[in-house]
Amino acid sequence: MSADLKETFEKATKLASSPEGGKWSLSTAQKSTMYACFKQVNVGDCTGDRPGMFNPINRQKYDAWKAVEGMSKEDAMNKYIDVVEAFVPDVRS
Repeated sequence: MSADLKETFEKATKLASSPEGGKWSLSTAQKSTMYACFKQVNVGDCTGDRPGMFNPINRQKYDAWKAVEGMSKEDAMNKYIDVVEAFVPDVRS
């Protein structure tokens, strides 16, 4: 993994946690992608049992993370950065 990619990913996570100019209007799909990719980078493949139907938020998070199972850290970082780029076009510079 390149140091540049790691730096860009860290920059993107900081921007996402405290966006300049207020909150971003993220779609559910964008939120799910960011969550799943962040977990894949920091934890690896999804573990544990799928939450039940009475826990829809955690179930959605689980499903999103499970969908990126097997994805490399580098690919997960790039996918996360791609979502942030929709709001901060120069995040890679």
